[in-house]
Amino acid sequence: MNKRIAVIVGIIALVFIGFGGILYMNKRAEEESILKKTHIYESEKMAVLAMKNTFSEIKSIEFLETIYNSTTDSYNMIVKMTDIEGESVEFSIGFMDKDSELQDYGIENRNIQKEGKTENKVLVIYSNSIEGEI
Repeated sequence: MNKRIAVIVGIIALVFIGFGGILYMNKRAEEESILKKTHIYESEKMAVLAMKNTFSEIKSIEFLETIYNSTTDSYNMIVKMTDIEGESVEFSIGFMDKDSELQDYGIENRNIQKEGKTENKVLVIYSNSIEGEI
């Protein structure tokens, strides 16, 4: 009888340990996800500054997709840029946190993607749906 109780208590203890481990791993994964999203958000803010120093007459920028490459420590971002005349273009940019300039960008429409600087504030819609002005 005592052996049976000891086995049952041992099984219950293992179940609780397993359940606690699952909860711990889920919480840790959630914290890592939040940290990654925060890092992407900060990188998108810096990319806006780089875009303002690259293109003129920007009215708004929307980040459609942002992908981090841990091997090169860089980001590939798909953006939708609207100029002051209301015309929009979607294109990709390459950006590294350590740089204040764009690494590369695709030219889709030279009439909208005019080289120069944008001095005025730009409406930004980040990939996490937060809106702001820079």
